[in-house]
Amino acid sequence: MGGLIKIWAVPSEAWNSALVTGRTVTFLSPDEIYQIYCSPDSLLHEEPADNSTHAGLVYNMHISGFVPGNKDVNRQEFSQMENRKFIVIFVDGSENYLLAGNYLYPLRFSANFSSGKNSSERAGHEISFTGRTVEKAVPIDNPF
Repeated sequence: MGGLIKIWAVPSEAWNSALVTGRTVTFLSPDEIYQIYCSPDSLLHEEPADNSTHAGLVYNMHISGFVPGNKDVNRQEFSQMENRKFIVIFVDGSENYLLAGNYLYPLRFSANFSSGKNSSERAGHEISFTGRTVEKAVPIDNPF
């Protein structure tokens, strides 16, 4: 199945407190992890290959979604996250856990709010995590 179900963002500076053994990821400080609710069917993961760089093959990682509404708690959280670097964990439509980015190649967060032009349009934040990585998202065991 396509699409994504859930996403979590781990600040790259907090990744130092994670233990990684094969497919197993254990967090020593799970309170530093952001779980982000997005509207169903709005989450997207893309990782097109790019061989045109001087570094060789890289992947242009892009994970995005839509967070409905304009809650103050979301605005504050997104303000704290803006332009910071993250490693992203997500669950795909087949219920596989995947890890995107790493300490050396983290993804940058951004959020853009729109109220819509009229009352029938959706209002909320389009969020995204983007960056170049040297590997595709890797499968991991459920870390939570």
